[in-house]
Amino acid sequence: MTLPGGGGLSLSLGGDLTERLKAYAESCRRPVEAVVADAVEEYPDARPDHRQPRAAGLTAMREYEAEHGPFTEEETAEADARTDRLFRPADDEHEGPRTAGRPERRDE
Repeated sequence: MTLPGGGGLSLSLGGDLTERLKAYAESCRRPVEAVVADAVEEYPDARPDHRQPRAAGLTAMREYEAEHGPFTEEETAEADARTDRLFRPADDEHEGPRTAGRPERRDE
C-alpha cells in the first residue's frame, strides 16, 4: 500500500480478517488497498475525540475531590494499579486475572 507522499505501509492481519477483506474488496470490484485506505480515512471521523472522555474524567475527579477531599495516597496507588492492569498488553501473563476489588468509598 502506498501512502500519500510516497510512503508505504505493511500490515499483518489475522487470517479471517484478511479473507473477509479480500472477499469484500472483490465484491466491490476494488483493490484491497483502496478498501483499506477508505476505511483508514473514515476511521478518525467515526470515533469520538479521545480527549473528550479524558477531560470529562478529570472534571469528575475535581468535583469529587471538592466534595469529599483529596484522594489519599492509597486511593491513588490503587487507581494507578488498576489502570496498569487494564492497559497492559493482552498477552501479558505475568500477573493474575484483570480483576481487582474496588476501593472503599469514604462516604459509605
